[in-house]
Amino acid sequence: MTVVRRVGPGGAHAGDDDAMDPPPTCPNCPDRLLWKDTRETGPGKEDSWFWFCTGCHQAYVPTPDQKLRFTYAA
Repeated sequence: MTVVRRVGPGGAHAGDDDAMDPPPTCPNCPDRLLWKDTRETGPGKEDSWFWFCTGCHQAYVPTPDQKLRFTYAA
């Protein structure tokens, strides 16, 4: 069973307006960026993606700000 915790903005750096923000780093594995796991999303489903770390295999709930920035990223 994967424990889902809210993860803060760590790892996201302010950059150029034209560049996409990098994902946050894992709180347990600071050298790893988190992956946006969209396995449970799709047409007609609520947008319920989460962050996932391939190092420690933990899932993290994105912050409201991250939901806005990374759901509709250009």
